[in-house]
Amino acid sequence: MSEKSPVVASFMKENNYSARVLLDLDGKVAKKYDVFGIPVSYLIDKDGRIVYRLSGIVDWSSREIRSLVNNLISEGSD
Repeated sequence: MSEKSPVVASFMKENNYSARVLLDLDGKVAKKYDVFGIPVSYLIDKDGRIVYRLSGIVDWSSREIRSLVNNLISEGSD
């Protein structure tokens, strides 16, 4: 679902978050992607497969993550 509850909207505003929020009220998405906490980040390949999953804060400028993203980009240009 894409609507925001008043509680979520207030939390986002108070914490100055600007990310898009999708509510998973019935838990189907959380179950499908094994989400048990937030934040959680995924890298998904061109075929829709999860190739990287990390719970917690991700340093997107780290050498490991940049290498992984570059490999995915290279695979996608084949």
